[in-house]
Amino acid sequence: MAASKFASNQFTIFALLFTVLFLVLFGIFGRYSGESLPNGTPDFARVSRDYPLLHDTHGFVLIGLGFLVAFLRRYGFSALAINLLLVAFVLEWGLIIRGFLSPEFSQHSFFSVGLKEIAKADYTAAAVLISYGALVGKLSPIQYLFLAFLETPLSIVNEFILFGLLGVGDVGGSIVVHLFGAVFGLAVARIVFKPSQIQSEHQGSIYHSDIFSFVGTVFLWAFWPSFNSIFALSAAEQQRAIITTFLALLGSTVTTFLFSQLLNKEKRFNFKHIASATLSGGVATGAVATLVLSPLAALLIGVVAAIISVLGFNIITPLLAHKLGVHDTRGVFSLHGLPGIVGGLASVILLFLTPTEVFGETIRNIYPFHKTDSKDGRTPAEQALFQLAGLGITILFALVTGVITGVILRLKIWRQVREKENYSDTDFFDVPEDFDFTTRVTSHIERVELTEHTERTKLTNNEYTN
Repeated sequence: MAASKFASNQFTIFALLFTVLFLVLFGIFGRYSGESLPNGTPDFARVSRDYPLLHDTHGFVLIGLGFLVAFLRRYGFSALAINLLLVAFVLEWGLIIRGFLSPEFSQHSFFSVGLKEIAKADYTAAAVLISYGALVGKLSPIQYLFLAFLETPLSIVNEFILFGLLGVGDVGGSIVVHLFGAVFGLAVARIVFKPSQIQSEHQGSIYHSDIFSFVGTVFLWAFWPSFNSIFALSAAEQQRAIITTFLALLGSTVTTFLFSQLLNKEKRFNFKHIASATLSGGVATGAVATLVLSPLAALLIGVVAAIISVLGFNIITPLLAHKLGVHDTRGVFSLHGLPGIVGGLASVILLFLTPTEVFGETIRNIYPFHKTDSKDGRTPAEQALFQLAGLGITILFALVTGVITGVILRLKIWRQVREKENYSDTDFFDVPEDFDFTTRVTSHIERVELTEHTERTKLTNNEYTN
């Protein structure tokens, strides 16, 4: 009985402990940034520029990534609510971890909280939410909370290795956000895998839940240029990042429709492709958003990313689940992981194709260790090797730390999701009285009623094709 009581109350216990811990740490070490204090000297132009981008980034993680995982017909409450919980938790924890690692803390024993710091914490939240997409429906709230608690500092450490030590360029997070989050999530998914996760009757979507999820796609599509440009260091670079991301999204969207129908035997569009692979251009341009100087290059990156993403959904995601026991609920590897690799490789290729001397001294805004006319440093070929190294280190670091995190989350001390309630709200949320009818019974009725119609449609299409 005692163990059962602990299992029932462990989320409350640990959420309370984390809340007290965060209050103490912010109380002792946290300060508002100097610009926001009464005697500060705020730059209104900078605030007017930064806050809209920060607002869009919040929309990216809260609405975009939140609604994107709301496709499961019996997991709508959890998908959206746990997403909000993780965003709030990671923002708090991320601000603290980044604060402790900041030069300001080493010099003055306190850290600042300002718009820039919140935006960086948003990037960490995005990485955690991408991992959440691979695991959605399989873990309990306390397991998700500890996933965020463990992944947040690991994501920041990986970022420090790539940016601080290697000087990798990745302004929009193709590597440190999307690739890291996807690989980390898959590693955890492999460790917590159970055959019932594939066999569960609750795993699928219904017509309306897919439409609901598509709201996330539209918001991500609209906000991605802000996500990729918020950390650009000059107005020209910020504008370039916005244009590059926008053009890549155009390329990936049209190409997704093209290849979705091309690879379908009945020549129909696969809505999973449309809701996911259309965004691959935004993922892939993160590593090169400020480097691209040609509309052709931006469009081409989007086209290649979409092709790889669609093929990933058709081939790699099913292969991982059925052959390797890596069940990816939302297909984050095909949406975030593979396009993240495309972005990393694009940063290597463009270093050989782009005359970096045209950037002058500003090339160091993109690659801080690159040589300029006035400063010695890396050649484009040397920087390309560091970009490749960053790609490999991120994959390896995410795999190893993801496996360790999965082992911790699988411990019997945590409250587990009952196998028959995978992808269902019923164990952790008060659900309305019509929950079973609208999410289970209705879906079965729809299948029965539509079977005959679908078969007739296939016969008609076959007659038309022949």
